[in-house]
Amino acid sequence: MEGPPIKATTYVGDTALTAPPFFDNAVRGDKTLWGSRTRGPRVINWTGLSHEDRKAILPSRRLTSDWSLFALAGITKPGTTPFLLKGSKKAMTTKGKAFRKRKWWQSGDDELAEYDKKVEVWVSSNNNISEDSLDELEALLNSNLTKDNPHNGTEGVEGSYWTGTEAGLMGIPLFPGLIYATDGSQEKGNMGAGFYRHQGATGGYCKVGRDEEGASSNRAEHAAACIALEDATQFAGSRRPLILLTDSKCLLMAIQKWIGEGIDSSIKASPDGDILRDILELLSRIELGLFTLFVKIKSHRGEFFNEMAHRWADKGRDTEEEARWTSLRQRPIFTWAVPGKVHCSTMNKVVKTRAHLIAARLRVPDNHNRTAEFLKKEGNCRSDLGDHWKDKRVSMRAKRRLLQSISFQFPCAANFKKWGLQEDDECRLCKVLHPNLPAFPECLGHIQGYCKALQKPRIAVHHGIWRDLLMHISRQSLEKNEDGSRVWTFPTTVNAAKHEEWEMRDILVHIGLMTNTQEGRSKIGKETTEFHYEMPVGYWDEEEANDHEPEAFLKVRPDEVAFNMKATICAFLEFTRPMDSRDGASAQPDWYTGTDWTLDWAQDKNTRYVRHLEFIWWLSKRLGVKWTAVQYNFTVGIRGSAIESAWEHRLTKLGIDKKESRVAIRKQAIRKTLELSDVMLRQFHVAIHTSPEWAQLALADDISNTTTERFNLYKKSMGPMSGLQSMPL
Repeated sequence: MEGPPIKATTYVGDTALTAPPFFDNAVRGDKTLWGSRTRGPRVINWTGLSHEDRKAILPSRRLTSDWSLFALAGITKPGTTPFLLKGSKKAMTTKGKAFRKRKWWQSGDDELAEYDKKVEVWVSSNNNISEDSLDELEALLNSNLTKDNPHNGTEGVEGSYWTGTEAGLMGIPLFPGLIYATDGSQEKGNMGAGFYRHQGATGGYCKVGRDEEGASSNRAEHAAACIALEDATQFAGSRRPLILLTDSKCLLMAIQKWIGEGIDSSIKASPDGDILRDILELLSRIELGLFTLFVKIKSHRGEFFNEMAHRWADKGRDTEEEARWTSLRQRPIFTWAVPGKVHCSTMNKVVKTRAHLIAARLRVPDNHNRTAEFLKKEGNCRSDLGDHWKDKRVSMRAKRRLLQSISFQFPCAANFKKWGLQEDDECRLCKVLHPNLPAFPECLGHIQGYCKALQKPRIAVHHGIWRDLLMHISRQSLEKNEDGSRVWTFPTTVNAAKHEEWEMRDILVHIGLMTNTQEGRSKIGKETTEFHYEMPVGYWDEEEANDHEPEAFLKVRPDEVAFNMKATICAFLEFTRPMDSRDGASAQPDWYTGTDWTLDWAQDKNTRYVRHLEFIWWLSKRLGVKWTAVQYNFTVGIRGSAIESAWEHRLTKLGIDKKESRVAIRKQAIRKTLELSDVMLRQFHVAIHTSPEWAQLALADDISNTTTERFNLYKKSMGPMSGLQSMPL
């Protein structure tokens, strides 16, 4: 005989923000979010619990049998809490959209997500759930709906929950008149409008026309308000007070211009004047003394009224019914194409910007200066440079310095001499801080890569970029062996703010080619000396041939080292932030040609470690282990250049098998490089205009390890100083 359906009263999992409000009690681990920890039927979202929370609820699961557990299918990882208990049984396995997207309350995207793993439902073997209840649950978990339908209860905890929302705090649910919520939806050129009426818990929708002139979410919002007012006129007569909730500030501003005497003499200038005219006619109810209030609320933050209106708007966008407001304005329509999409619109700021861009691209072939050559280089991630330029989080002053750098117009002594503003081009910092050394020309390449006065901040910038890049590489290197372990390991990576640099001796210990004992260190010293003498004539440079000190050889530290223990591969990882084209700096090496700037700079890196890579192979062969030693160089120019094919190849070699992950890592490295290269220019500017000694201060860790635009450089790294805070940087 089947048991009765169990009506759960307690929810275990998630946070107070995301837990469903229709449960009497909500618990997370050993914390009570609301209600009490009384025994009773429970639903456990295992995926929403941390390792500590899972351990905390294990005792109650062992002592009770009235629980149902939801978890993503898969093998339990070592070191985590298993959800299987003795006496558990699997009720079903489903594959549907059972979860909202992660952090939906931050992104505003409340769509349901379908993960690559199936969802399993486990219950206690003593928990008899009826077949009807299981069928209903399975249908819900297998649903392919893009969004769930919010529930708006008024009893118990749920009533209190909705009282705390934006509309609830204003007391809108208790309003005695009509309550409407409106929203517009626009996707792939289709526009839809919808409204939700709280009286009767119903709504309406329509498709919005004139998409030939370009789809606009503002037009859809106007249409949603219009059909809501039409419904209010028809529903129970038009003599009732009304509140209309909208998430469109543009709609409220457009209507405000026509309230009272108004400030617009003509509606012709409004891009959605055909809909606005209908709205104003419907608002004639105000002249009859009927209370009418439009209220702005936030969108897609879990607000019940807004979520319901959004779902009605989606229906309007996807409906096959004939659209409303289809009359075209007698204005030219412009069409342009971007990869995978065709856009059309009447004249506006977007069209003007697009026209300027097309005109600029047509003029590019006519320009043959150094700036044009830099921008026209193929495969150097110029699109990533453009994305950084469009990023609103980057300050305008930082963009200006980037533009000066790209166009070889950064204000420095070399350019001042070229422009006839001063007679010499020597570095002003080098002359003051290192008067006994020759002063090189003060150009962009010298400031960013060679100036001895800026050595400390330059090292801090290098480590800040490399730590961030290394953290992303180690996290995204997901290629696995047959036993489930990762192919590549990065033992020196700690976090984005800290990493260790191993000496050659540490690397040899890790791969088993020496022991970290007195005898092992003595033995490896002899092996190093023997390796030096065994190499053929011409293998060593003259200076290296005279230096057989094993201690110096074994103290060399690459930026990072990675290991493929199964294939016995040891990889040296190096990062370089060079000048990505010649700018006239005599300090640049003689071998620098400028034809392929990454190969030129990689030559220096490869030369530095070629003997050590050879030594690992030589020693392992003698010991019968046969380790392969390779080197992967990662290079980003100070102006955001990166060879796409080289990054793609090296990240793939390190086990990052997803292309989108490789692209994301490269983009993040370029962004970080541009941010911290700009910090270097600001540090130079401060030292020139205040005191040269400021150049010798290292950057604070929280600047080099974090996105820099959130910080005030001078307060964080140098402390307050008179004149610095108001200096125009």
